Amino acid sequence: MVRELVILETLDSPNVIKVHEFIKTTNNFYMVQEYANGGSLQRLLDSRGRFTEAISKKILKQIIKGMTALYDIKVAHRDLKLDNILVSFPNQDETITDEQLKRIDLENEEFVVKIADLGYSRAIDDDERAKTGCGTPL
Repeated sequence: MVRELVILETLDSPNVIKVHEFIKTTNNFYMVQEYANGGSLQRLLDSRGRFTEAISKKILKQIIKGMTALYDIKVAHRDLKLDNILVSFPNQDETITDEQLKRIDLENEEFVVKIADLGYSRAIDDDERAKTGCGTPL
């Protein structure tokens, strides 16, 4: 978790989740992160069944921007999956229900895709190759 905090504190990208506060107690660490009211990209996909090509393109462009921000500081995520990509709808004030996710017009509604869960991430130099197996098994 400390590694994740250090990485998230150095990043300033709209497509990578932000850390607002880090709290250390005697027995625990707590990380207060930006809230993504749409939940995970997996949840959005599950609620809709599929994305159109236009929506897929919008999503992928934002994922690439987030990954570029990580690449620029030489960080490998190592567990990128739909569950670790969050969706925020800035024009919606509250948590969006599954039913609302089905009906929301993704073509016209503003949304921001944010890479999250950098718990397995690590800094990697240009000529270095990570050797530790990690991430979520397929």
